[in-house]
Amino acid sequence: MPARPGTTFESLPRTSSTEAGYCTEAAWASDNPGYNADATPAARLKKVQVSVGPAC
Repeated sequence: MPARPGTTFESLPRTSSTEAGYCTEAAWASDNPGYNADATPAARLKKVQVSVGPAC
């Protein structure tokens, strides 16, 4: 049986950079109403489920 792929929240710590200056965050959209995912620069999430990197 092939391995079951993990959720985004499970895979982010394994796949995100931990180098200086990097920050990767993920959250449920329903926990952050009105969040604009297309904004540049991105606004900080209010209810983060997982964060990776020293700049978080």
